[in-house]
Amino acid sequence: MSVRGRLTIVIGLLVAALAAIAAVLAPSLVERALVDDILDADAEMQSLFFDDLGVVSFDAGFEDSELFNPFDFIDADVVISQLGDAQLQELIASGGSSDLMVAVGGDSFIRVDPTGQQTVQNIDPTAVGQPILTFFELFDSEFSPIALPFDQIPIDVSDTGVFDDAFLAQFEESGRTVTGVREIDGIEYFVSGQADSVDRTVGRVRTALWLAFPMAVAAAALITWLLAGRALRPVRAITEQAATITGGTLSERVPVPASGDEIATLATTVNGMLDRLETDDVRRRRFVSDASHELRTPVAVLKSEAEVALRTPDRTDVESLASGVLEESTRMATIIDDLLSLARQDEGVAAPTTEIDLDDIVLAEAARLRRVPIDVSAVSAGRVLGRPDEFSRVVAHLLDNATRHAEERVAVSLSSTADAVTLVVDDDGPGIPEGDRDAIFQRFTRLDEARTRDSGGAGLGLAVVAGVVQRCGGSVNVESSDLGGARFVVTLPAP
Repeated sequence: MSVRGRLTIVIGLLVAALAAIAAVLAPSLVERALVDDILDADAEMQSLFFDDLGVVSFDAGFEDSELFNPFDFIDADVVISQLGDAQLQELIASGGSSDLMVAVGGDSFIRVDPTGQQTVQNIDPTAVGQPILTFFELFDSEFSPIALPFDQIPIDVSDTGVFDDAFLAQFEESGRTVTGVREIDGIEYFVSGQADSVDRTVGRVRTALWLAFPMAVAAAALITWLLAGRALRPVRAITEQAATITGGTLSERVPVPASGDEIATLATTVNGMLDRLETDDVRRRRFVSDASHELRTPVAVLKSEAEVALRTPDRTDVESLASGVLEESTRMATIIDDLLSLARQDEGVAAPTTEIDLDDIVLAEAARLRRVPIDVSAVSAGRVLGRPDEFSRVVAHLLDNATRHAEERVAVSLSSTADAVTLVVDDDGPGIPEGDRDAIFQRFTRLDEARTRDSGGAGLGLAVVAGVVQRCGGSVNVESSDLGGARFVVTLPAP
């Protein structure tokens, strides 16, 4: 399946899961919020008992009225008769106290112990210290299983004139109710409220969510499909262009979108890879061409001498012919060895881990007969990690290069420290200009193009030196020598 299809399915399933969770949890959250609002509103209403405009107040203003002692009109067992013993115990337990406080109005309370015994008290409402059940809340359908109509409340309120129809409506029989404890101005109340409207609202919310469920999933899948297609359009363009690039068309590049996002980074990276491949291809083609050209010379010489010997056998000097064949064969063998070494470097062969005595290799190569004598008096012991054949070729190329350009003297030194081994080759020749000191380590590089190939070599020796040294973790550079010519400094890590 395509990335676009997988992404659409994943996003669709994710939205479906989130929508299902919302359809399950949202109604509960809505119900909780609405119930909290109902109970908070009931608490606000109950707090009117202790405001200046309280529902019932038995203060000094009634001293001259026939209601001087309002508790004469309240039955002695009104609380227990309204609540019942089980409800009384439940309210006492939920209030976290040892009894129940019923507010009659103002600072007048009825304290009811767990046995149902009622005691009349006058106390500041803020000093009660436990949830209060107001007298009229006592007759609410939740707190009172009997739920007497208001005209049957055992108190004569006919002359108070403070109960209107809106206020009395709260005592009408209702459906499902909810209860709780709320605090207003430092006073806790037992509160209740009708939950019918809450149930209706929650039902509508639940229905709406489940109806919106398939539409949300379909919309999310459609949007994801469209956006994924648009986002992956540059990828298709990159894929189509990359499919047309072959070994002969490495100069072509994939389009880079202007979005500046990860896809643009991918296109830039692919183009960078194509740049490297093109560079490697050009270098490989040049390498093959130069190698073929270098090998053609000794082969042509050998062929020419062989043809001359065949045409004029009576005038052929066997010793001269053998000497020429040996010289050209040696040169060709050296070129082939260098090409193999460079090929090994290009293959990324792992660095060697065998310890060798570099001083033995230096002394052995210096003992070979060359045009200029080599001073090895400064050569001391030095061990490095490498292959003997490769370092023999490194030392040989350095000494051949030095003796080729030296006037009269070549000096070699080898020193060791705890961290590195340093090989230095000096000559008293013309030296190397600073601008050419990096170029001489490139393959098939000759600083003097006018000189013959016989005297100048194939231009591979120093490239082999640089490749072997770098693969062994070292470095090679060129400086000015105290002898007046060039100084090659090879630094290798100690084992």
